[in-house]
Amino acid sequence: MSRNPMSPKPTALKAMALSPMTLNPKVESSRTPQRGPSLKPLYRCAAPGSATATEALGWDPKRWARSAWRLGQVAGALLLVSACERKAEPTETEATTTETQPATPDAGAPTAGPPPQEAADDGDLPPVARGVSLPARDVLAVVNPKHRPAYDGPTGKVRGHVTMTGDPPSAMPVHEIPAECAGAREMFGVAYRQGMNRRVADVLVAVTGYDGYVPPLSDAVVVEGRDCAWSTRTVALTYGQRIDVVSKDRNTYVPELLGQPWPVQLLATPGRAPLPVSPLKVGQYMLIDAMRLYSKADVYVLAYPTAAVTGLDGSFEIDRIPPGKVTVNALLPITGAVTEQSITVEAGKTTEVELTLSFDAAAFDAEASKRAEAEEKLRSRKTP
Repeated sequence: MSRNPMSPKPTALKAMALSPMTLNPKVESSRTPQRGPSLKPLYRCAAPGSATATEALGWDPKRWARSAWRLGQVAGALLLVSACERKAEPTETEATTTETQPATPDAGAPTAGPPPQEAADDGDLPPVARGVSLPARDVLAVVNPKHRPAYDGPTGKVRGHVTMTGDPPSAMPVHEIPAECAGAREMFGVAYRQGMNRRVADVLVAVTGYDGYVPPLSDAVVVEGRDCAWSTRTVALTYGQRIDVVSKDRNTYVPELLGQPWPVQLLATPGRAPLPVSPLKVGQYMLIDAMRLYSKADVYVLAYPTAAVTGLDGSFEIDRIPPGKVTVNALLPITGAVTEQSITVEAGKTTEVELTLSFDAAAFDAEASKRAEAEEKLRSRKTP
């Protein structure tokens, strides 16, 4: 049975170089987000035609330029949220409309990345994710280059766990994380996260090598901001899907996707609609929080949907796999550890797979020390 043409080769989850960023996490983990320009061009009200920061708050630009420290940016962003939410009293007609119709996001509101693609007259095309502002035909050219109809035959399922061997996780510095952000310290205070029986979290697991076009089931993957951190350190989505960022606590989050141009930063605020983040190419990115630069998640935009990310229990489950011989690949981005296993998927059955990764603390600490030195030099050059 022929291999899915868009599926990577067995070692591809580590080795293949996809634009715009390499899949080698050791290289990309050294990328340090640069400080953005002043508050005025970065933070906007989440409504069309709304005022910029200086107009909304009445600040003197010259005075702001003299005091544009990071803390000032954060405080200004939070104040701007309140400024954006101040609205005129609704008219009687508007009030009636508000009471009778469910709340929906503003149709013209700016998004973190281009807005979702409007549905077009593409009834003759196979199903495809429409979470980003790309024509369906362009997305299909990547995820379905042979123009096959969506696979609708019998399928099987792959389920299992990823376990770590070797050294326990190295401790990571947490001095940049506030003491009140206990969840963030737990998330980023170790080289990798593990649960009971050394089951590993944040591992990207993918099934490749099958024959057929399998479309994704949704247009978006949700990433939550909670306790000053993202809900995961690894995100997997199919080309054409977007990331919906949601604040699940009282904090405001400022997502930014390193790996593509990012002209404006918007705020994911508590109780508001999800903020869409739209990767426009297949490849690896990094999702950061511009208000908390320690909060990072590796983002993999794949040309197929048969992938999953493990939680603290190390488990994964991937379904809708056409039967036949396939390869199960696993990658832990922070360490670069990879493994793979060839299996046979049977129609209507679940195939159990146990995967094992290895961790060498000495080698990891040496690399981490080099990255820290490089980041410190970069910070010193950028400090005003």
